[in-house]
Amino acid sequence: MKRAAYDAKALFALLLVCRLFVSFAFIGTHFQGAKTGDNVAAWFFLAALLLVCLVPVAFYLKTNGDESLLTAARKIHPALSRGLGLFYLVYFLLTALATLLRFDLFCGSVMLPGLPTILFSALLLGVACYGAYQGLGTLIRAGEVAAVVLLPVIAVVAALLTGQAKADNLTPLFYDGVSIPLSVARYSVGVTAEIAAVPLLADRLKGKKVPALFFWAGGLLATIFVMSFLTAAVLGAYGNGQMFPLYTVTVLAQTGAFRRADAIQSGVWTLAVIVKVGFFLYLAALALKALVPVSPKTEKRAPLFFALPLLAGVWFFTRDENTVLSFFDSSVFSVFFAVGALLLPLALSLKKKRNIQSKGGVL
Repeated sequence: MKRAAYDAKALFALLLVCRLFVSFAFIGTHFQGAKTGDNVAAWFFLAALLLVCLVPVAFYLKTNGDESLLTAARKIHPALSRGLGLFYLVYFLLTALATLLRFDLFCGSVMLPGLPTILFSALLLGVACYGAYQGLGTLIRAGEVAAVVLLPVIAVVAALLTGQAKADNLTPLFYDGVSIPLSVARYSVGVTAEIAAVPLLADRLKGKKVPALFFWAGGLLATIFVMSFLTAAVLGAYGNGQMFPLYTVTVLAQTGAFRRADAIQSGVWTLAVIVKVGFFLYLAALALKALVPVSPKTEKRAPLFFALPLLAGVWFFTRDENTVLSFFDSSVFSVFFAVGALLLPLALSLKKKRNIQSKGGVL
């Protein structure tokens, strides 16, 4: 049965929403020693690293653009497909867990302090599972809606904050060297799991995939620059001690009709979390199908099976705030990213290219 194909630009709207949530809920205490200029300087390293990291995926789309990475692996050897299925299953569930933990920490710190956030996480996870059960088409449409709502909100907040930005709040770029900005950039790239999702969905996309990929990167980088620059220029050194500096600066944008900017943003980002968790649960179900033979019905229901372990993980890690912060500080995300978004797409692309050249030589 032929799969439904979706416009590549629509998928990347979904990926933009997913990745921007990480920037919104960026935990400022990760890099308390960073100066305001370091936060801006890190953007230049982030831009360079991100564009370099897109090359393996773009290469894969050029060579294997009509074939999922897991399908390409199965054609090489079934055991390879099962191994990659296990790898991506763990990676995507880990990303879903990290998203829930980041949002739980946000709720417990600033949005719903004092309330049992595990109940809110359970409700959010239930809605995300329903979205994943409905399939990729539903998730993409939800992502487009979230993007249409989210981007204007960011633009309005940025416009309101521009008048409060002060050059005195910015330290010189690279004042203490490149170590801290580079560390911030490496961390930011390492939590961009959305890049790893693209090769797995290559067979479900239509249109100009590679241009859409780089357009997504440009939009993401432009938005992150505006967010990081205004946060540094408005909050100054005070922002470095805030757990969620972007939320803190959003509160300062409250004026007139936008008097409850924080509530509006919180609602929009809640929608972004639902979309992101649902999307990665859907991807985990794809990976499960490569790992073990499952019926289409079981594949659709797989996100429901993942829900209980994820909720147990949220409960375990959120018992103590330091445990959550240690989880985010670990290098596990960077390792999974390096393998899942860089090495595997590149390796399978080179394998396909060699096969094409070998066949051409015989002819």
